[in-house]
Amino acid sequence: MDCFKIEENKGLIRYLNVLPSQKSVDIYVNNKLLYSDVKYKSFTPYIYMENRSYKIDIYEAGTKNILIRTTFIIPDESLFTLAISGNIGQEALIIVDEDIEQKSSNSQAVVRFVNLSPDLPIADIFNNDKPIVDNIDYKDQTIYEYLNPGGYTISVKGNLNGDDLVTTNIQFKTDRIYSIYIIGDIPNVELLQSVDGNTYVCPK
Repeated sequence: MDCFKIEENKGLIRYLNVLPSQKSVDIYVNNKLLYSDVKYKSFTPYIYMENRSYKIDIYEAGTKNILIRTTFIIPDESLFTLAISGNIGQEALIIVDEDIEQKSSNSQAVVRFVNLSPDLPIADIFNNDKPIVDNIDYKDQTIYEYLNPGGYTISVKGNLNGDDLVTTNIQFKTDRIYSIYIIGDIPNVELLQSVDGNTYVCPK
């Protein structure tokens, strides 16, 4: 994939539906339908938006049942995933910044974790039963870290009781910047792997 530039006075935005209810959603921006029927675990494409304030409304797909109504100011030359999460009646739009200064590596993978599971106020993350992240709060994200490429067995445990909630085998490649999202509700916690947009930002 060719690189892309972060345009002046604009940001690049995509949406991610990780509602534990697994409802599909319609996304309106400034009262205009932007995306319809965005399914659970689905990302929208990145789009350029001017750096100003926007009114964002999230509806249950095909209905007038509004789940989220908020405003969001897009900073200049920024890159974001806006995650739709939260249990029923507590839905929220969570801002996940994708640092445009973060560089990929031709010898290692770049990885971080994002906790989007409202049932996990605090979680611990392990690789092959060895702790790699302690106490990641709901709505929080770790810094990007460099890892050797290859296969990893990643598990998530609830910090409050130590229960093993999910274990997944994940492959990491060089020249990629990844976010691993913790999503779903107990007992349906999952790990969702994403290659972040900053992987493809053109060097300045």
